[in-house]
Amino acid sequence: VLFKYSQKEGHDADFLAERLIEPLIEVLESDSPSCNSTDLRVYIVGVLKNVSNDAGNQKFLAQRGAVGSLFRLLDGSRLTGSSKEAQLLIQVTAALRNLASNQYKHFLQEDRLNALTRVMALFPGHVELLTNIARTLAKLTLHNSACEALAKSDVHIRQIARTLSSNVDSAPLTLRLAFVLGNITERSDRLRVVFAFDCEGTSLVPQLIGRYWQKDRQIARLELEKDQSKASGLQEIEEVLVKLVRLLANIAISASAGATLSSSSAVVDPLLDMLGAKRIGDSEELVLNVVAAVTNLLFYDVPSNLLFQEDNKQLLCRLFRPLLLESYNVEALVETARALGNLSRHADARRCMASLRLDEILVILLDHDDRDLVFYACGALVNLGADPDCTPRLTGSSPAVQKLAKLLGDAPSDDAALQLVAVKVLTNLSLDPGAAWPATHVEVVREVLEQTVADCQESADLADSAERQQLLDLARHLQSRLPPAPARAAESTEDVSNGASGIDSEDWKYCPAPGCGRRFDSEEKLAAHVERRHGSGRGGNAA
Repeated sequence: VLFKYSQKEGHDADFLAERLIEPLIEVLESDSPSCNSTDLRVYIVGVLKNVSNDAGNQKFLAQRGAVGSLFRLLDGSRLTGSSKEAQLLIQVTAALRNLASNQYKHFLQEDRLNALTRVMALFPGHVELLTNIARTLAKLTLHNSACEALAKSDVHIRQIARTLSSNVDSAPLTLRLAFVLGNITERSDRLRVVFAFDCEGTSLVPQLIGRYWQKDRQIARLELEKDQSKASGLQEIEEVLVKLVRLLANIAISASAGATLSSSSAVVDPLLDMLGAKRIGDSEELVLNVVAAVTNLLFYDVPSNLLFQEDNKQLLCRLFRPLLLESYNVEALVETARALGNLSRHADARRCMASLRLDEILVILLDHDDRDLVFYACGALVNLGADPDCTPRLTGSSPAVQKLAKLLGDAPSDDAALQLVAVKVLTNLSLDPGAAWPATHVEVVREVLEQTVADCQESADLADSAERQQLLDLARHLQSRLPPAPARAAESTEDVSNGASGIDSEDWKYCPAPGCGRRFDSEEKLAAHVERRHGSGRGGNAA
């Protein structure tokens, strides 16, 4: 009766108000023979599962120790793997799933995590039970402490991988296990290696991606023939691909795994196909994960990396172009700029980028207000700026020098990394003997370099002192490469010293910001500098 009542919506709070939860737990915990019936326990746990969606009930269940009571029913020493046990365990794991989000700390004891893993091993083909456990783990691994607890023993990740390998055709289970593995490998390089090699992840994940990508294409063709929009079946398959590609991107961070994966056509071909077939407006999360995976794989500049084959480099440049133009999606821009930074290490890729005018798009992005995007755009421009075939446009028709100078002047004084990459681009552009910068550009660059050098000298004791020293050395080197200041400056100095018509020392407008010391010949220029360099509204933005 209570079980049927608990199945009806709107009655969860009644169980707490009528004090029915406490006696149910007491019966569940009792060792009396009359209370040990499996059927009875199925109904009791079923009631607890049904009412545990209510926040008040969840709090009471946690205070009463219900998580421990449920885990006692998962005691591996008493389980035999029978179908009758499975029915009870389905209810137990479903109840635990409901409690996992808010009560996750109660799950982190070693014996409780071991119990979940043992049940997975004992019922390797029971998809409903395994899916409940996977959903529980998915909620737990959203928390760092849970990932750290699971990382203490490799038995957990090994069993998760075995379960995944044995149930490849269950999309809901594959989705959740891939999500769990993605959470774990995101936080631990050791577990990336364990999963990649000890669990054969470098073959399992590509196999699953290929399998589900094939399903995606089959459903898409059927929808096209029926002239339908994205159906629920395609949506479910795409969600699985999202989690699998994320897992691939994570394990590719490991140098040994990444180099192996980049040499596999089972990895590279589906990624390129997805990048060509999917549009960010329709499949945002999948496209972002694919670009992240490609970026991580492009890090490994080795002969065996299939992404660095000539045709693939050109294909990537063409595929990245529309992503760079999706300016409303900052994540897409950041990931694409990162990928182009790795790809632009190759001369033929740089030529292809220039032919597609990707260099001009990167320069435009220097004005963006997202710091990471500006940083990675500069990273790609460092490589383009070092290529004599690419510098003429960057220093000619493109406003690269002006934008980089403005970026260097506007960058927060405590962001040495951003300042350094901007100076690197300017330095590389200055190395082209055939590229003459207009005098006005030279003076703007000279001015911001003077301020950068002054800032570095004042900040020598900061935590990033090594990076700041590199910035100081490179800024001085670039200063030495700039043509001499116009003769007018010397004449002005002479005029001032002779008391003639130059700007007298008392007429200079000095910046009031502590430690700045910059001077300007008009209030307008001073106000513009204060707003640009010291304005509070810019926060940590770079451009």
